[in-house]
Amino acid sequence: MSTSPPNRREFLQAAAVTALAPLMPLPSVIAGSSSRRPWKWAPEPGLWENVCGDDVVAQLHAAAEAGFVAFADSQLLDRTSTQQSTMNTAARQRGLVLGPVLVSPRCWHRSRAAMLDAHRVPHSGWRSEIDATPRRLDDVATLTGRQRVVGSLQEFMIRLSDLENEADPHRPPRPWVVEPWAHLPADRGWYDLFAEIVHEVNHPLCRLSVDTYRLASAGIDVVSYLQRHAAILGHVELADYPGGFEPGSGTLDIAGIVAATALSPHDGVIGLRCGLSQPRQAGLDRLIAAARHHHGLRDEMWA
Repeated sequence: MSTSPPNRREFLQAAAVTALAPLMPLPSVIAGSSSRRPWKWAPEPGLWENVCGDDVVAQLHAAAEAGFVAFADSQLLDRTSTQQSTMNTAARQRGLVLGPVLVSPRCWHRSRAAMLDAHRVPHSGWRSEIDATPRRLDDVATLTGRQRVVGSLQEFMIRLSDLENEADPHRPPRPWVVEPWAHLPADRGWYDLFAEIVHEVNHPLCRLSVDTYRLASAGIDVVSYLQRHAAILGHVELADYPGGFEPGSGTLDIAGIVAATALSPHDGVIGLRCGLSQPRQAGLDRLIAAARHHHGLRDEMWA
């Protein structure tokens, strides 16, 4: 199975299938390969702040020096054009992948020119957070409502392809990863419910984003969740539980979480938007040690 993003022709073929043909269920778990390397580990701005200050480019260089192969600046679109250009240049120089970039659902309805500007920014994908609001829960409470939501997402994926192609026809379209959020204990079922919706959308670029700390806080078995939804997995925010600190500081099965990413047909990013259980360099050293232990650094060979 290919792990590279589909090209333009493959994308349009997939869009036509999802728009015109009956949906086929995707497998819950995909057989992984023992030779496959885990996803790219990507620290986010803030982790090097005590060492480098608030200069995001300096933090990017520090991440590269530590051996990371990706850097996830979720706020890239909110930065000035000059800052975006500087970050993209630094990332290319250091061989780092950028992204995915956080984008609000409200941005989907901005002017076409604004959306095209956003799509021209080089990064690995788009990420949106979908809250379990009463309206959304009502939308999927009935079969008709759920089908309407699935249909809307399928239509959006086709529009997304058009924008990507118009912005840069030579670049394969980037994935759109969606992260379900449940704020109330009674809404914890939203995590599985929205994952099922992404399965039904059945599009190669519509993928699931997972926050391990939030899942654990909701009382969900994180490894089991990732395994059940490996077919649609596209991004993981990795923070341990309890505390939301660096991997290895809590009770989560970090090895199981990392292994589950290798079951996905997509080559994604493991974002490190986590707190540090120890201050300054000591906390960073623990984070780097965790990445090295789980084969998340450039100089580690995946055996």
